[in-house]
Amino acid sequence: MMRKNTTVFWSCTGVDAAELSFGTAELLAEQRKALLAELPCLGIPRLGFVSGIMDRSRNTESALMRFDQKNCLTWDMVHQVNQKLALLPASVFATPDCPVVTRVSFSALMDFVTALQELAWARGCRHLILDCQGQLVNPMTFFSLKAADQVVIPLAKPTEAAYALASIRRLIQVYKHSPEKFILAAVGDIKAIERIVYAKGKENESLKGIKVTSWDSRKIKMTLEQAFNFDDEEIQSEEDDGGLSNKEAVTENSDSAGQHFFNFEREVPWGALLNEEASSWELRQDYWPAQVKNDDGGEAGLVYL
Repeated sequence: MMRKNTTVFWSCTGVDAAELSFGTAELLAEQRKALLAELPCLGIPRLGFVSGIMDRSRNTESALMRFDQKNCLTWDMVHQVNQKLALLPASVFATPDCPVVTRVSFSALMDFVTALQELAWARGCRHLILDCQGQLVNPMTFFSLKAADQVVIPLAKPTEAAYALASIRRLIQVYKHSPEKFILAAVGDIKAIERIVYAKGKENESLKGIKVTSWDSRKIKMTLEQAFNFDDEEIQSEEDDGGLSNKEAVTENSDSAGQHFFNFEREVPWGALLNEEASSWELRQDYWPAQVKNDDGGEAGLVYL
């Protein structure tokens, strides 16, 4: 089974990290399909301005309202940037004094991230990246962090590290998150942040294991991939080869009458069969006849399964 990963860019200090999350998503999508979604936890749109996507109907707010009403998400809400990267930004036309999170049910806020995961995995994505800007009291933020395999916390200045570490400590001690899932991405010289993390780790053992890297999409990608532990065989299996993968096998079988046949199996994306973008994998079977002989040496004919 192909491994899938959910990464959250959590701006718990309020810093604008849309360019960082967008740049990292572009790099991750060079090898594996990715969906980047901006959650309107505080109703502040950022990703739409960075990506140039300003759509009144296809945005996270509309998707959340539809999910609240119909309990489903569909891919037509998503913007396909290229073959391997899709975006779902918050609406740049949203009104800050009446964010959508105040107009939907609590269950919708709680289950929306799980629905995004199911949508991404069904479309063949290996990465789901969530740009999240709320505090722990915000349901979308809380459940995004709970679902995350890795959490990147951008820091614009060293003084923000203390607040970020206090939030991480709360998640570790109260909600049982693993410290290894947290990555601090700092602007400028990261040594100051490393010293703060080291000092806090000596005071509190639960903070040991937090990673520190630079505010740089390429370095964040490298740090994430070390945590993902994806192997080269998985990358090779996703290479575009005209709609057919290299996963195929030929086996020889026989029935109770002693007749032989060959069974040819090949995995192909749905897009190869339906002439649309691949969304899931299906096992397709073709059958080759085998010329076999009866016990007396006579021809038994061509046998198909």
